[in-house]
Amino acid sequence: MLYAAGNSGQAAGYSELRIEAGRYRVTFQGAPGATAEQVADYALLRAAELAVRDGYDWFRIAERGDVSDGEGPGAFPPASGSHRIVRTQLRISTTLEVVFGRGMLPATGDAYPARAVIRTLGKGRGRV
Repeated sequence: MLYAAGNSGQAAGYSELRIEAGRYRVTFQGAPGATAEQVADYALLRAAELAVRDGYDWFRIAERGDVSDGEGPGAFPPASGSHRIVRTQLRISTTLEVVFGRGMLPATGDAYPARAVIRTLGKGRGRV
């Protein structure tokens, strides 16, 4: 799936919730097989896009949460009555609560210049 808005709670893609002016909760749900790094990058990308869209220069991560669903190996009974092991696809999502700002970038490790994030992470929008 391409980098795009998710269209339901189970669909891969991004979603956001405006908490207040300059503060959002951004979630990216990866498709089965997406890496944690890809999912985290796309959550950052969406946060940067929202910051620029709303007229801000940077964003800071106030809170972060990562979730995986899917079970790894699972047992399913085949027609013969014995068991076989299959690998299920793990789905990873990242949720960021971000605060936007203007002017100089804060000197903290959790603040990002929005336009630079878009330039860097927006180039390789491929399958996740």
